[in-house]
Parts: sequence; structure tokens; C-alpha cells
Amino acid sequence: MILPLLILCPHFCYADSATVELANKSWLAFQCSYYANTMEGGGAEKARLSKLAYVWGAQYLTAANEGLVANSELLNIPREFIYPGPSIDYVLGAVSVFAMDMDGAKNHMDNLSRWAAAEYKKKNCQHL
Repeated sequence: MILPLLILCPHFCYADSATVELANKSWLAFQCSYYANTMEGGGAEKARLSKLAYVWGAQYLTAANEGLVANSELLNIPREFIYPGPSIDYVLGAVSVFAMDMDGAKNHMDNLSRWAAAEYKKKNCQHL
């Protein structure tokens, strides 16, 4: 079971900024994969970004489960990475769902594909 970080790391833990950045990169890649999937012709890009998101997210969660992430770093990662679950895959599945920009999408239902393409470009998803 993947436990909350506060239980795993009650005292002295260490994570370099690159480890913490993995959670942020994973979150952005999950968001970008949603935009790519929603925009016209984005299937291959969605697959590429989803793979990156899972790799980076798994690396971060593995480090966290090994006690390498300090509680003080929890403010520097997306809160969705703090949820407990039975496995890393389970947690990453939940994170991928949370990363879908449903609030943004609901205001652009008349042309969802164009909105997603604009968000993809605005977040520089092609550079991940």
C-alpha cells in the first residue's frame, strides 16, 4: 500500500529538487496528454505524454515511498500526489484523472478541440 508521505517521512527525509520536480513534470505531462487527446490529431502525442507522465510520476512516488521526500516538500508538489493507494499505478491513475482540466473544458464545449490545442500550446506541452 502506498501510504501518505506524512506517515512515511515523520522526521528527517531528504529529496533533491530534481526528485520533487518529477511530480510537477508528471502533473504537467498528464494535463498535456489530456489536451493532446482532446485536440484534433493528437493521439500519438497523447500516448507520448502519458508515458512520460507515468515514468516521472512513478519515479517520484518510488522516492517518496522510500522516505526520500521531506514533509516540507509537500507544498512544492501537486497535492494529488499525496493521496494514498494500494499501488503506484493506482495513485498515478487517480492523478491522471485529476489532471483533466474539466473546469476549463466546460466553458469551451462549443469548440473543445480548438481550446485544447490552445492550452497545449500555452503550456508548452510540445517541449516535454
